[in-house]
Amino acid sequence: PHRILYLRYDHIGDMVLVTGILHAIKRAQPTVTIDVLASARNASVLDGNPDIGRVYRVQKARPWTFLAALAHVRRQHYDAVLDAMVTGPSLTSVLIMWASGARHRIGVGGRGNDFALTLAVPRVAGA
Repeated sequence: PHRILYLRYDHIGDMVLVTGILHAIKRAQPTVTIDVLASARNASVLDGNPDIGRVYRVQKARPWTFLAALAHVRRQHYDAVLDAMVTGPSLTSVLIMWASGARHRIGVGGRGNDFALTLAVPRVAGA
């Protein structure tokens, strides 16, 4: 994939942990573009990060920010969407993945979203 959208719209600490993953992806594939859909509260962790192209900031209290991000995501023609959330099913993640039109939709399996994934990564026991 040449264009990746990474979903991480939850807590700041989770976003901090993700920066290492994003750096590893960029180091392995220097020509890939990595964009991130983040919450307004955790997006600042990515400010100035050279591995990131664009950061979409969404606010749960302002649903139109989510709708605007969906529309923009659709126009970007992402090759892959990565959903790193490990908690229960997320309708938000499913909508973003489908709206993206991405051929590859990758996420943690066994949390109720498997039907929307093209690759369900097994959850690590105890994680």
